[in-house]
Amino acid sequence: MGAHFHLAIQHKDWDEIDSYLGSIPVFLAESEGGIPLWEADLAGSCALLIGGEAFGASPEGESRATQQITIPMKGRAESLNAAVAAAILIGEVLRQRYQH
Repeated sequence: MGAHFHLAIQHKDWDEIDSYLGSIPVFLAESEGGIPLWEADLAGSCALLIGGEAFGASPEGESRATQQITIPMKGRAESLNAAVAAAILIGEVLRQRYQH
């Protein structure tokens, strides 16, 4: 617990983010309509964009996405909590990187 006290959290505007990312692909997490996350190539450098639970990513964020990815779900759940979705996506990134 308390890991957030050891993270270098920064606030950047979109121009600064663009400059930082350069040509790194940006994967936008969507509740539906994207490719299944395990079909995306997440083994290399990439950025994950996870929007808010109610309204998703901002239009500025959406415009920067190179690909949309989705966590396929069965049953009647419409979506996942953003933190849960982030954990699943980061887990998939690590799985792919350990396989390479």
